[in-house]
Amino acid sequence: MELFQGNENSASFVKIEYLDKDAGERCALIMIDSCSEVSMLFENMTEHLCLKRVKIGSKHVLNGLGNEPQEVKDVELNFTLQSMMCHEVFCVCCVDYPQHFEYPVIGLLGNDFLTKHKLALDYSDNTLHTSNVNPSTLSSADCEYLFPMNLGNKHYRLPVISIKLNGKEIVAGVDSGATNNMIAIQSMAESQVPFYYLGDGDTMVGSNGAVETKKAIIPFCLVSVLGNAEKEMKETAIFNIIPKYIIPSQKMKSSDEGQSTPPVEALLGSSFIASQGWVLDFGANIIYKRKDKFTELLKNKIA
Repeated sequence: MELFQGNENSASFVKIEYLDKDAGERCALIMIDSCSEVSMLFENMTEHLCLKRVKIGSKHVLNGLGNEPQEVKDVELNFTLQSMMCHEVFCVCCVDYPQHFEYPVIGLLGNDFLTKHKLALDYSDNTLHTSNVNPSTLSSADCEYLFPMNLGNKHYRLPVISIKLNGKEIVAGVDSGATNNMIAIQSMAESQVPFYYLGDGDTMVGSNGAVETKKAIIPFCLVSVLGNAEKEMKETAIFNIIPKYIIPSQKMKSSDEGQSTPPVEALLGSSFIASQGWVLDFGANIIYKRKDKFTELLKNKIA
């Protein structure tokens, strides 16, 4: 199914169909948010929805809205995503999401939904589709970039990759629901990465209130891991500089007791992900970029 994007800098949405309380057919947009561990409906957009209250009996940690557990109610919603009939549980949150599109934006689908249905968020052709790769058969001939999701699933419940700032390796989240990149000021100081200051950045709003940021152009390296081979790919991007880590370091449990997970120090948003043509594959459990066969043939011809 094709992704809907309001502009080149916006997050990605899909169009859904559903029946309202009066059994009338309606269409709406719902955001694809890879860094939300749960799917959400925006409370101010639920008045006309036909919802069933369910009891989950737990608090949710809603990444992107702060790190404190948020008290929410859980509901069920039936809808159609192209030809796929969905019966899903959403938490209802008080989020005043701006409405700038032809259809209303009523909520978001988190990585719980993407994992359950083994979906791939494919920025190479701007689609959301069923996973169609076997990661064990991928090679350097197929992929220009690859990073496994195992680390993020185990420790953070969101997709993460490794990047290097001036040689210092840090963990960065990959967030299809964020429009801009973010990085902690502490990470910049510790790595002593050179940067070009651009002035005031965007205002980030979460459950802990609004945070003013600064903006800078920062060079870094993507770390690609394919089999036992690791390579670095130089990149430069604009980041909003924030005062704290995205997710702080936390103590590991069970067999890893006494150790701590590295903090998530940066976030790569939808604009950067789209510019890379990445595929966030929640069925194959990898983030990858296909090689452009035409470009490869041209390189070989020149060589």
